Amino acid sequence: MLKLREIIGRHAYTMFMPIKTALLEKRINLLKAQRHQEYQAAINEANTEYGRCNMEVSKASAEWLDMDEMTFGASMKDAMMNKDIAKQMRKNDENLRIVMEPKSKEPLSKEKAKEILMERMKMEFNSEKKLKDLKVTSQQHAQQIIVLEKTKVMD
Repeated sequence: MLKLREIIGRHAYTMFMPIKTALLEKRINLLKAQRHQEYQAAINEANTEYGRCNMEVSKASAEWLDMDEMTFGASMKDAMMNKDIAKQMRKNDENLRIVMEPKSKEPLSKEKAKEILMERMKMEFNSEKKLKDLKVTSQQHAQQIIVLEKTKVMD
């Protein structure tokens, strides 16, 4: 199941790439314009689209393996019950973006890399400061804010 999940992830990410590119540009423009609610909606849209791509590839995989969706889903759920397998699946999912993103043709100059790093550190510091002073209503609300702040830094 581990290898199958990795293959599904790669194909889903490939399917998602053109959508991701358009949505990323939209998100960055919204972030620059400080239109935070629309920015959050664009993040949610990207997550929904990636989930749709993942679901389509998973369904195609189940069909190819001649398994019904219920059996396929139950097998994945069963595999996730094993802590070691679940940990490795999460690790593979996290590395997927690094592996699948197209590589830049030209390396960054030392000055540009330093500029990007300084901007990222500044944004991370501001995010940490904002999170420290924030009052949240629930654990889920706190998690949503953390994800939003991390996404801003990545964008």
